[in-house]
Formats: sequence, C-alpha cells, structure tokens
Amino acid sequence: MEKKSSVRLLMIPEKNGVTPDVNVFINNESELYPYEHNHDFYEVMFIRSGSLIHSINGQDTVMETGDVCFLRPETAHTVKRNGSFSVLLMNFNISEPFFESSCRLYGFDPRKDVIPAPSIGFSVSKRDSYEYNALFTAASAGTNDAETQNSAVKLLASKIIIKACERKLSPSFSREVKNVLVADALKELKDPTNFELSVKEIFKKMPCTHEHLTRLFKKENLPPPNKVFLKNKLDYSCALLKSSVFTVTKIAELSGIYSTGYFNKSFLQEYGVTPTEFRASNAVYGKFINKE
Repeated sequence: MEKKSSVRLLMIPEKNGVTPDVNVFINNESELYPYEHNHDFYEVMFIRSGSLIHSINGQDTVMETGDVCFLRPETAHTVKRNGSFSVLLMNFNISEPFFESSCRLYGFDPRKDVIPAPSIGFSVSKRDSYEYNALFTAASAGTNDAETQNSAVKLLASKIIIKACERKLSPSFSREVKNVLVADALKELKDPTNFELSVKEIFKKMPCTHEHLTRLFKKENLPPPNKVFLKNKLDYSCALLKSSVFTVTKIAELSGIYSTGYFNKSFLQEYGVTPTEFRASNAVYGKFINKE
C-alpha cells in the first residue's frame, strides 16, 4: 500500500530570519513520532479521527476523536500507533510569543492558568471539531496569497487556544467568586457559542431566575451580567481583530454585536481606541482583506 504523505498546511517560510508564528500539519498513523522528542515551541495535538497513544514522561494516554493535548515547550513525549487503529492528527506548532500573547489577551497567564503542568488534555464538542475541520479545509483550499493563508492558520490556532482559555474563568471575574451559581454563569457568559443569545436566554439554562443571578453578581462585587457579557464579547473581538482577515463588521457579528455603530462605540469606551486603530497596532500579520 502506498504511504500517504503528511499534509503540511501553509508553511510560511522564514523571512529575514524570522520564523512563522504557527505551522499546522496533518499526519496519519504511518507518520507519527514513536521516539522521545521535544520542541522549542508550544505544540497542540487535535485528533480529527481515530486513535493513538501519546506518552509523556513515560505515562501512556490513549487519545481519540475530538481529544486535544497542549504541550509546553521542551516537554518530552512520544506519539505512537494504537494497535491497528487509523488516525488523522492535526498538529499545531505555535511560537511562544504568539501562544502567550493570545492567552494574555484574555487575561490568562499561559503557564499558570492555561497549561499549569507540562501538558493538559481535554475533549472538545462535535461542534468545535466540525469548526476546526471546516477552518482547516477553508484555509488549505483558499488563496495562494501567503499572508492571507498565514492569517487563516493563525485564526485556526487562536480558536483552539481560546478553547483552552475558556476552561478557566478570567481572573478578573473569578478571584473572589465563591458562589457556584455565579461561577457557572460566568462560564456561560464567556462561551462564544452563546454570544448570539441574550443574557436572559443564557440564564434560562441556570437553575434560578435572571433576577436572582443579578443579585448574586452584586453580592460577589461583580459588574452586572450585561456588562460582563459585553466585556467578554469585546475581548473576543480583540482576538479576531488581531488574528483574522475578517472585516470589522463581520468581527462584530461573530462577537454577537450586530450594530457596527454600537460595536465601535463600545470598543472605544472599553479600550480607548477604535477597532480599526486596535487592528493597525496589534495585527499579527501585515495586511487584511476588505478592511472596511
């Protein structure tokens, strides 16, 4: 049987001695790394389908469809076949500056909060898996323009980094939170999949009324839920402005804000600059498509 070659997605070449922030590979079961090795970058492994055995410090773990593993730089590990099982592995090589700045954008310490040990692992939903695979397909089938492709890869990497960050509450809202209901509500308000809903609709999932939760927020010395929700949306828009080629209008919509005027006004009040000014100062790549 002919061996399939791995897909090396959008490998942007070094430019002026500077390596790209993100590279993504797709490997099958014949292209794993059964010998112990480490890297000088953050590595993220996402199992698109199938199963493999991942060993860290001699401890074997079976990873299956939908599983994700984040590895700190210099973490020794091996990646082996799991018997006769096939596998498709999406592998991200992410530079330390890009990974750590992405985490800090959401108020997280990359090592203390997001990856407190040499590695962390978790499973994502079918919806998230579908989104990652769709973004991969769209990026690999897209334009030949290197910068645009590079930004598409960074968006994909940012999505999966955000998922790791979402497993922790933002320190600005969680340090003093003692009430379990409030902690659960904060998680729901930070989940981008809820951004198209209203706070009242989100709180319908909770075992108490919107009014009661609002009172609990006040007891915890937190801003009102509507303000927390808006801040989370604006923080999410910052990541998209920094790492995507979407227009400002599209980013507002993806962040659950459907009035560009209100988005611009809220962004300016929160950060002291407009979305366009923020993008110009913080973009992780050189140019954008359809800037307006």
